[in-house]
Amino acid sequence: MAVRNAVSQSSAIRVGPAMHRGVIACTPDCSGLNIARTMAAHRIHCVVLALPGAPPRFVTDFEIVRALHDGTLATSCADELAREAPVVARDDTIAHAAEALYGHRTTHAVVVADLRSLRPVGVLSVLDIAEALVAKEDN
Repeated sequence: MAVRNAVSQSSAIRVGPAMHRGVIACTPDCSGLNIARTMAAHRIHCVVLALPGAPPRFVTDFEIVRALHDGTLATSCADELAREAPVVARDDTIAHAAEALYGHRTTHAVVVADLRSLRPVGVLSVLDIAEALVAKEDN
């Protein structure tokens, strides 16, 4: 019963209150090693690469591990490592965000101010979704 309640409640919870506000970003020429340093320093799992006029991409901890495995962490740059990020708006539901994460096979999404500007304003993780569902269930 609790699972069914969580699923039905996920369509009532919005991304905005659940997300982490602000983004840690990098430039296209930032090295993989510097991205790994940034992730470690901020205790985060992804760094956003947002260029004007383009959908945001990101480098996640998985891309860091893959580059480390391939021996290219120090020689790769963000532009080479980054992949398409799922993009959700602050007003989207948690259910919609979960679908986007599932479709991209990732644990993070870039939250944008609106889908026209694509200006990143935050990051939403699976843990953020879980926390929002638990908080809703407890209320």
